[in-house]
Amino acid sequence: MKKILLIAYSYPPLGDAQSLRWYYLSNELAKIGYLIDVITIKHPSNINKNIDKNITIHRVFPGFFENIAYKLKSKIGVDNKNNEKKRKSFSFKFMKSVYWFLRNSIAFILPGNITTEWYFFVKKYMKSNINIKDYEYLITSHEPWVDSLIGLNIKSRYPDIKWIGDFGDPYVSIYTPKYKLFFENIIENKIYKNIDLLVFTNNKVLEVLETKYKYLNNKNTLILEQGFKDNRFLKKEKNSIFTIVYTGTFYDDFRNPKELAKALLKLDFEFKFIVAGRNEKFNYLFKDLGSKYEFLGFKEHDDVLKLQRNADLLIHLSNKQLEQVPGKFYEYIGSNIPILMIYQNCEDQLIKLTKKLGCGAICKNSSNQIYKTINQFFNQEIELNRDENAIEYFSWESRAKVLKDRIGLL
Repeated sequence: MKKILLIAYSYPPLGDAQSLRWYYLSNELAKIGYLIDVITIKHPSNINKNIDKNITIHRVFPGFFENIAYKLKSKIGVDNKNNEKKRKSFSFKFMKSVYWFLRNSIAFILPGNITTEWYFFVKKYMKSNINIKDYEYLITSHEPWVDSLIGLNIKSRYPDIKWIGDFGDPYVSIYTPKYKLFFENIIENKIYKNIDLLVFTNNKVLEVLETKYKYLNNKNTLILEQGFKDNRFLKKEKNSIFTIVYTGTFYDDFRNPKELAKALLKLDFEFKFIVAGRNEKFNYLFKDLGSKYEFLGFKEHDDVLKLQRNADLLIHLSNKQLEQVPGKFYEYIGSNIPILMIYQNCEDQLIKLTKKLGCGAICKNSSNQIYKTINQFFNQEIELNRDENAIEYFSWESRAKVLKDRIGLL
């Protein structure tokens, strides 16, 4: 069996998009015949994810700063719903501001961000515990940046290993501080040149990068979108009132729910709007909904999937920028629940995909359009024609098979 070394700072019990992506992909790759060693961080939280028998997890000290941060978060129970008052307290907000001040200050001199401190502990761990010559393939996950930096170091010392670099966002992205661009661009260029297969989650990212680095036109690349855990055929609970669900994160500048909130206030039928995610700062937008609004805060991934599956309508709010596609959309299509895809850019690639899959309706990010479309769903005036074969392509099982086929060509 061929062996893969996966460098993934973000891996369960962390619950961000890259962690979930590589939890599912690594398990599916293991099922189809790869032996996988995963190097990830040591975390104080309980680890209860099911891991395939062909996967070995190596947990490495995350670094002094983040280790303290993870322990404090775990002790305080930052994401527990019962601690909402504590999160709003002055002492917590003060601690949080100090944390981010120190985090950003240290990251000022590091490539990437504070997680780059992990780089040195991984190097030390690998020296005693990992023989790179045992592996045919090296896979690095991004974000955070440190995974790619470790990958570059390994490839420079062992040029024969096939390096697959997976990028949720480009190494240098819209949120890279401008003062760091002069050296981050140099690092990005070196990473892309040395990778044997560059993997991105959407075409727009690659189009942007090909104008920046002309050699990428002739580089081995793969578009491997996010995927879904298949919940299409699970039993759905019947709701007493029409239940609308949003899971994920809102942002002030590129994914703002103001128009959605206005639309919901206009609805004249009984409904429930449920939000799951770290969105406390946006609660004020929905306060006039009264008991029709329920904010759940952060929820574990399996609980989120159950929430999606038991909705009557799922709300997807796309980003303004085309090069970033929220992975929640792919989770949604695996729920077999109608989706309202709200776009902010008429060139949004999810417009075509929603039509192709027949999984939902599309409207502009306008309160009038959103209001009208939700009413149509409630009155059963929208008939969907889901293409289950096309949808199956985005299951994690299919995603892993696509990746396996490309890896085999290296």
